[in-house]
Amino acid sequence: MTSRTDANLYEAVRTGRYGDPRATSVDQVEGWLAARGLVDTLNRLRGRAGGRYIVVLDQAEALLDRTEAEFEEAAGLLSPRGGPGTGSRLLVTLRSDFMDAVLKHPRLGPLLRDSRTLPLTPMSRDQLREVITKPLEKAPAVAYDPGLAQRVLDDACREPENLPLLGFLLKQLWDRQFAGRLRTTTYEAMHGVKGALEEHCNKAWQQCVG
Repeated sequence: MTSRTDANLYEAVRTGRYGDPRATSVDQVEGWLAARGLVDTLNRLRGRAGGRYIVVLDQAEALLDRTEAEFEEAAGLLSPRGGPGTGSRLLVTLRSDFMDAVLKHPRLGPLLRDSRTLPLTPMSRDQLREVITKPLEKAPAVAYDPGLAQRVLDDACREPENLPLLGFLLKQLWDRQFAGRLRTTTYEAMHGVKGALEEHCNKAWQQCVG
């Protein structure tokens, strides 16, 4: 985990994202991360103490499949002294079906029990409609084929927990637009919300095997 993080941070330093460079190598950033964690390293790179950050750990359930060494590395990066850093907050996202396993985990369990938990219910039909239609309000030159937005909505509402699949489908429709249209023919070729990712993976596999 740290190898990718320190390389990305050093690239940000090298390109001047944080102002004048304060690190001379990836190894130096790696040393700071290992010794002091992410928040302190960011403060060093930005040249000021007491920065306020929200550190986001998405899909925290993935840590359950890591080795003990990998888990400890991630924990040290995020919470080197029992917390993400003064003035900072750690935001963790977690699938509900992993809640029991996380609560039983010796390190993740106390973190979850001592924190504020906000359960997210599946999106309503009106919320899904906004996900599907609102983005195009910022792109007036682009539109759905007649009836397609409603068709996508009906498909999504059959399995509202498949929000990531809906997001993938909408991205594919956008990327494959033609003459300012998100097309029904594209939607049908992808076999709808549930089939879009499978269709994409099959194409990728065919390209790999020739």
